[in-house]
Parts: sequence; structure tokens; C-alpha cells
Amino acid sequence: MGSETVSVHLFDLVSGFQDPINVEELTRQCIRACEEGDVSLLPAPCGLKKAVPHDVKVQFVVLAYEDGSGTIFKHFNFPGKINALLFKDYAYGEVRTACFMQKDPRLTRKILQYCLEPRRQKQCLSRTGTMKT
Repeated sequence: MGSETVSVHLFDLVSGFQDPINVEELTRQCIRACEEGDVSLLPAPCGLKKAVPHDVKVQFVVLAYEDGSGTIFKHFNFPGKINALLFKDYAYGEVRTACFMQKDPRLTRKILQYCLEPRRQKQCLSRTGTMKT
């Protein structure tokens, strides 16, 4: 039985965001960040305070609500170990860990896909160079 690489999943959740978001401009910035592999190029609080290593995968979603507020959801998949307390230096919002993702990553990917894709949002997958609408 081969050894599996340990990956760590962390979330940066910015809830109650009140400033208007120019979706077209954010889309352009997200595509540039994907091409250059640097999420810190995104404006605060959509990006990060510091650049993360290039082997980190990032899923970025903006949810807008009728009252004008929004939630910015960022999912980070680190290929190696990182301490959630250290990750707070990168994040603009609340840092959450996802311990359940370690047990069945395939199921977790499906859960994230099911929960996020049907909603009206913009989603940027960094390091893959793709943008989902």
C-alpha cells in the first residue's frame, strides 16, 4: 500500500460584506490571478493578505444577497501541512478547518460542487486558469 500525500483544507469566510462588487472587474482580476498563480492580486477582501505557495489550489466564490450584502467564500487545498493559526495571517475573514475532508475527499468534492454550482455566483479556480460562472 503506497503512502498518500496529506493535504489540508482551510476556508476563509468573509460574511456580511457590504461594499458593492463590480463583477466584471473582479472577473478580469480573477483571470489574471489564475494566469499568474497569485491570489494576492485580487482586491481585499477577495484575495489574501499574502501570497500562498504556487502548489496551493484555491476555490473562490462570491455570493450576493438581495439586501446588498454578500459572502466571500475561499477554499484552500494545501498539499502539505499548514497550521490554521498561521493561516489567519493570510485571511481577511474567519478561518475554518475542514477535518471531514480527510476521510473521503471524493465525496467532499461532490458536496462542494453540489452546494456551490447551482447558486448564482462567480467562482474562480486558481492554479487551473479557469473561471466558472
